Amino acid sequence: MAQTRAIDIIEKEVRPSVRKVEKFNREAIQSSEKLIKETRERLDASFKEIQFYLLVQRASNDDRKAFDELLAVCNSAGHPFQNTAQQAVLTIVRSARLEPTINLDAQVQNLSYAEFLRSYRNSHRSSRVPLLVSLWRSKKLSMKEKLDFLTTVIKDDDSLHAVEKACELMNEVAKLNKNIAGAHFYLSWWDKNKERY
Repeated sequence: MAQTRAIDIIEKEVRPSVRKVEKFNREAIQSSEKLIKETRERLDASFKEIQFYLLVQRASNDDRKAFDELLAVCNSAGHPFQNTAQQAVLTIVRSARLEPTINLDAQVQNLSYAEFLRSYRNSHRSSRVPLLVSLWRSKKLSMKEKLDFLTTVIKDDDSLHAVEKACELMNEVAKLNKNIAGAHFYLSWWDKNKERY
């Protein structure tokens, strides 16, 4: 009889309390898992945002590869940073139109194409735009050599400012009126027109 009474007490009083504790624990675990998932999603979103703004910063600091990546974001429909990337590209393109403050004409006027190429390749990024301006003013180099050199810059240079200046100079002949975002149009134009020079 005492044993039956103990079982009744356990069934009526203890077991419901145990069930409540188990339910509470399950809900707490589910709540914790949900919180961990939401926190992980927020961290992932923050990391992607940081990576994007680092990309913008690199592109703003004359990094051609970063600028090309930023252009890809601009052209990715539905990308979460597409609008911001478009604004960043517009700002970078506007800022790339600064005129050089250094005049290197006297240093490069008498260089042959090969000497100029060597000088350009050994130059610091900050000297490339003035070098391109001096190339364009050179009386020693033919128009074909100048345009061919600008094409090489547009294709391969890691300086965003140099590529923008090469597009601007090439536009004086090509009349395409494109900025750096349309650099590939200058390459196509040169492929079609280089035999004329």
